[in-house]
Amino acid sequence: MATGIISLLTALLGLLFWWLKQRAAAANDPVTQNEKRYEQIDEDVSRAVTSTATKESVAHATADLDELERLQRAKGGGDQRGPK
Repeated sequence: MATGIISLLTALLGLLFWWLKQRAAAANDPVTQNEKRYEQIDEDVSRAVTSTATKESVAHATADLDELERLQRAKGGGDQRGPK
């Protein structure tokens, strides 16, 4: 009885070591590391593009408002927004 339990525990222990070894090898796999690195680069690029696009759209909107105010002043219309 004890021999059977010991042999079963030995087999389970061997499977545990094999599983841990496989996990460690997968973490050090160059393909996995490259995939993680490329995912991080993609996130950084999309974050930068979104940030740049937001800054550019704000700058464009500000330039449009400035141009509109300049044209209104040139026509002599003054401030068309109404009372504050």
